[in-house]
Amino acid sequence: MYYIDCFIAFSNSYFRPILILISSVFAIFFASKKIGNNITVNYSISYEGFSAGSIKELVLSNKKDKPVSIFSIYALFENDLALEVKKLSPPVILKPYETVSIFPDKYSELSVDGDEFNDMLNNIKFVIDSADGLIPCKKSIKKESMSHYRTITKNTYLYNGFVYNESVRFILDYVFEGDKKTAFITKSGYIGNEWGFFSQSLRFA
Repeated sequence: MYYIDCFIAFSNSYFRPILILISSVFAIFFASKKIGNNITVNYSISYEGFSAGSIKELVLSNKKDKPVSIFSIYALFENDLALEVKKLSPPVILKPYETVSIFPDKYSELSVDGDEFNDMLNNIKFVIDSADGLIPCKKSIKKESMSHYRTITKNTYLYNGFVYNESVRFILDYVFEGDKKTAFITKSGYIGNEWGFFSQSLRFA
């Protein structure tokens, strides 16, 4: 019994403070995920022939373990100009760790005090009007780049909605029981795709 009491006293003296410290660190870490807001934004701008340059798409990512209600999204220019990019009614609820795409409404032109404004590419900052007030958004930065990879090009050969490759030598369109069919004949003579007959191959001379 004496040794057990000594072991308990030793554990309380040395291990308990360590356990309390570790528990406190985890508690602070998880609490930090729910305190404040951290929303990142990525966006693209489009220019069309008959309208002004506009923000085509906004991608918002919630980095916190708490939902955010979005009533409006504003773009800020030159620190004193604000453009309501999108008014959301009903508001969009951005769930914890969720990413959503927002597509702003198109417009013909922008103006400030009667003067045309067309400075969509310079130093745009975004803020969200939420139940917690205005939330500044951080620009999303991709940590990895694909620039050091060589690009694989996709080539698609399409006929009547069917994708085929260079193994196809002939394409046969035919009508069977009132339905239009498309069969592919390969270089080896195999007949496939929409071909439901017994013979599955041809022999080329």
